[in-house]
Amino acid sequence: IKLGPSEIVTEVSGTIGVFGAANVEYNAITSLTITTNVRTYGPFGEPQCTRFSVPVQDKSSIVGFFVCARKYVEALGVYVCPPISN
Repeated sequence: IKLGPSEIVTEVSGTIGVFGAANVEYNAITSLTITTNVRTYGPFGEPQCTRFSVPVQDKSSIVGFFVCARKYVEALGVYVCPPISN
């Protein structure tokens, strides 16, 4: 995804599901959607049962991501920039 110069990420959402192989099950992020002040990108992946959403407060923006992953991405966190006052 390439954002425009005035485009900011305002929400990250997606779904969580279970993957399994050889009697081992993993809870993992199965789809991801990124919403900006201009448009929505995604969903990327395959939406499944449990939804999650990380919206930000008005005039804040998501400026980075971090994940916890083993075999699959199990958790997603965001870095938020608060509103900039003049």
